[in-house]
Amino acid sequence: MKYSQHFLAIKRLTYPLLLIALLSNGLPTPARAFAREQSSGIEHREARAKDGGDKVSPELLKVARNKRKHNDRMKVIVQFEGKAGAAFDLFLQSYGARTTRQFSKLNARAVELPARALKALAARGELSFVSPD
Repeated sequence: MKYSQHFLAIKRLTYPLLLIALLSNGLPTPARAFAREQSSGIEHREARAKDGGDKVSPELLKVARNKRKHNDRMKVIVQFEGKAGAAFDLFLQSYGARTTRQFSKLNARAVELPARALKALAARGELSFVSPD
C-alpha cells in the first residue's frame, strides 16, 4: 500500500515537471539569449568582412558607400600583414591609384586612390588595415 502511495506522489510531481520542461523550451533563458547574441555578432562580423569593414576605417567605408563620391580621390594609409608585391602594384595601377610614400619600417604605404577602389582594396589578403591619411 505504501509503495502505491509513494508511486502516486512521484507520478503527480513528474507530470507537471515534465510539462513545465517541455513548455519552457521556447522561453528565453540567459544561455539562449547569449547564444543568439553571439550568433548575431558572428553574422554582423561576416557582413562587415564582406563589406571590407574589418580592414577599413568606418570613415572611409562611409565615403566608399556614397555613390556620388565614387570617383573622388582619397589619400589613405595601407598597412600590410606581409610584403606588398608586384600584384599589389598592378592592382593600384588598374584603379588609377598610386603610391605617394612608402614606410618600409612600418610595412605600410601612403596611397592615393578613387573611393570606388576601397572595397576591392579591403578584400585583398595581404592587407592589415586601411585608414585615412
